[in-house]
Amino acid sequence: MDKIEEWNVKAETVRRKKMCMYYSFKGNPPKLLEDIQDILLVYPGEDKTYVKNTDDGKIYPLGIEVDCSRAMLAELSGLLGAENIKIAEE
Repeated sequence: MDKIEEWNVKAETVRRKKMCMYYSFKGNPPKLLEDIQDILLVYPGEDKTYVKNTDDGKIYPLGIEVDCSRAMLAELSGLLGAENIKIAEE
């Protein structure tokens, strides 16, 4: 058969995630936030990251996109505690 047909492949829907870390700007040393950002930068990806200030309830985008991998979550949990990290699909 010498016929060319158009091949339509539907792009797989990628479910991006949003990760929010609960953090007290008053109760934690500024170095802790730097350590968190250093960890995030090691895991580049497409998932959005946010920090919720537990002092006033405001949410701040970090502007760092990550891959929410188990390794990254384990590192962050060691700093913040697993209960202070929430992940949701966009």
